[in-house]
Amino acid sequence: GTVESELSLGRRVRVIQRNKTVKIRGNLLPALEGTVLTVSARNPATRKWTVIATPTVSAKGTFTVSHNVRHTTQFVAQWPGTAVVRGDGSPMVSVVKRKR
Repeated sequence: GTVESELSLGRRVRVIQRNKTVKIRGNLLPALEGTVLTVSARNPATRKWTVIATPTVSAKGTFTVSHNVRHTTQFVAQWPGTAVVRGDGSPMVSVVKRKR
């Protein structure tokens, strides 16, 4: 691709104190409506990545995924790009579970 893209997820670190379903919002620029992304989660203890969602980008370039977090989890979003627009990966976002 010849055009750069930028893929981002919400705030970098979020802290929870009990098991919780968290919403993670993201943004793809340029906004390519209908583009399907891959969102993956990783347990830092096992270092294993798992695909948790394949959201579709809205006309505004936004997407949202929900995930039930039971332990500290790291998230990234990725997309392969097109013939014209280069793919990108988001910076990592962490949801930290702390004991009370």
